[in-house]
Amino acid sequence: MPNELPGSKMGEGIGGKVQVTRDPNSPTFDPAEKLGATEQKIAWLVANERVKELSSWELSFLSDVYGRSPMTRAMHIKVAKIFKKHWKP
Repeated sequence: MPNELPGSKMGEGIGGKVQVTRDPNSPTFDPAEKLGATEQKIAWLVANERVKELSSWELSFLSDVYGRSPMTRAMHIKVAKIFKKHWKP
């Protein structure tokens, strides 16, 4: 039986982080490691019950912007405008 990590039952958790990148030889950013205000807005917007309300352009834009580091000021503003348009208190 392989050596187990402290606190693990079956040796789970062994290995490094897994991420999808555009260039596997030069990974740049893992969106799962950063969850700022803009990323939270994007996650809220693309939730299953809300994704139907987005236009195809909005969905494409949000998909392209998510995970960018750093995002430009214009990108943050556009995400905020899309969020404000679809947010219902």
